[in-house]
Amino acid sequence: MGQKFEINATLDGLTRVDFDKKEIRAVMRKVGRDVRNEARRLVSRRAVSLPDEYPGMQSGQLKKSIKEKVSPAGFLVTISPRRNMFVGDNYYPAMLYYGVRRGAARNKSHKAQTLSGPWRIAPRANFMVDAAEHRREFAQTAIMQGLENSIKPAFDFG
Repeated sequence: MGQKFEINATLDGLTRVDFDKKEIRAVMRKVGRDVRNEARRLVSRRAVSLPDEYPGMQSGQLKKSIKEKVSPAGFLVTISPRRNMFVGDNYYPAMLYYGVRRGAARNKSHKAQTLSGPWRIAPRANFMVDAAEHRREFAQTAIMQGLENSIKPAFDFG
């Protein structure tokens, strides 16, 4: 939806380390669930949203579509609206973030829409980035603790 947001944690001073991936995946699932719940909370207000506010909830489809997914390696989790979020060919969360002008349509060359008409949907606040920002401290603490707990001792038989 326009911008990426990352929360990183690193352990310095280690050259060769093996991690217990089950432990890391469990921590990443926990962090993903926490950020997902925060994002769902931000879009669960039953009201018509105004510009620069979080989207209001009418049917709850946007709220239900926010899912987390841990990568196969276990060191990455993505949280985003995932299913049934298209209105025609347009991605609904992107429409909320960027807004839509009345009478604006992209032509074959895919140039940006003209800024000629009034807003049909004025831009809303980015609930995904804000949810990750709200839960940053928890995520960093949990990831650091998980990394420290999942280190396997490296044996050197040489």
